[in-house]
Amino acid sequence: MQQQLKSLGDVIVLDPQKSLTLVLLKKDVEVLQKSIDDRIRELSSSVERLYNIVGWSVGALLIAILGQLIAGFFARRQMEPR
Repeated sequence: MQQQLKSLGDVIVLDPQKSLTLVLLKKDVEVLQKSIDDRIRELSSSVERLYNIVGWSVGALLIAILGQLIAGFFARRQMEPR
């Protein structure tokens, strides 16, 4: 650990621009990570909305089919001779 700290200190003393570059790169990575996390949340929300829309659409379609079946059943019963 001491060796790593010493080598890091040497880099800072010998080439301060490299140490500044590392700090800036770390900030860039943090900003990119936050941006990626925000996009993931947005996409997750969009997928959830789409899932709800599909669920309601399928439910409405099933109700319409069931209504047609019931209407056909009663229409056929009325046409049959008694």
